[in-house]
Amino acid sequence: MKRPGIAAGVLVLVFVLVWWLRPSAKPVPPPAAPPVTQASPAPAAPAPAIRPAATAPAPAIKVAASPPPPLPEDLRSARRLSDVFDQLLRRAESGDVAAMAALGTRLVPCEQASLRRLREQLRDDADSPGNAVTSAAATANYERRLGGQHNDIADCEAVPGPLRDGGLDWLERAAATGYGEAQVAYADAVFDQFTQLDDDEAVARIEDYRRRRDLARRFLAEAVAHCATRALFTQYYWGELLFDPRDERAYAINLGAATDAVARIDVEQGLPATARQERQRQFDARLQKFDEAARAEARRRGEAQFKLCAGH
Repeated sequence: MKRPGIAAGVLVLVFVLVWWLRPSAKPVPPPAAPPVTQASPAPAAPAPAIRPAATAPAPAIKVAASPPPPLPEDLRSARRLSDVFDQLLRRAESGDVAAMAALGTRLVPCEQASLRRLREQLRDDADSPGNAVTSAAATANYERRLGGQHNDIADCEAVPGPLRDGGLDWLERAAATGYGEAQVAYADAVFDQFTQLDDDEAVARIEDYRRRRDLARRFLAEAVAHCATRALFTQYYWGELLFDPRDERAYAINLGAATDAVARIDVEQGLPATARQERQRQFDARLQKFDEAARAEARRRGEAQFKLCAGH
């Protein structure tokens, strides 16, 4: 991310992080309906199960929803979003949870900050073919990568502009039904998008992202409790933004537990010793300031999460 000055950038980043970590003072409001195009048919009334997140305090963990019926194969396997966008949009507007999740997941890379980063990456790669192109195979790989970037950008640009930023809204609606895969995808996208914002965008959108952070925490807690695919790894990967840092000891224990849970998956999957050693190094680093009781509690929680989801 490009900034006008290092000092100014650091000050803004500190400001943003303070607000990011500060808890929301208000209940999470219902998700806004994603925008629709004039050309699209009028949205059908949503099915009773498709509702935004409740504004009243919700139970800590909801009952897991049954996965929605899968989309037709042609919609699931289409390489280009623009080829199936109209069909996914119609289904999502009519209350199809799988379509909401698929549309949201495929729109997230077309969001403004993501698309800007992809354009910058393409420009950097095109400007510096570099010394990496040293053989026919390397040249072919380089040209294939540039071609893929061009295609991804063109695919996003084929989606009507006002709809490109609707990915998180569609994922939020799908996740609010209790669909675990959508909950994991939502949390992953929220934290990933926050890291892509430049300073001005982060300040301008901090309130929206605080709301989304709180939703991501709730959704991912439900997804972990119900052993949704990738939930434990998403919790581990985004732990530093996901967990509340105000209680330093509890924060370290949560980070350690998340690390311990995926370390146990590493062992179960037979990963090399070097991978297991790296997880142990991370576990030690996260709890280095605390006593053995904190380390034991982190291991206990990590083991409990792992055993809960063993075989899933």
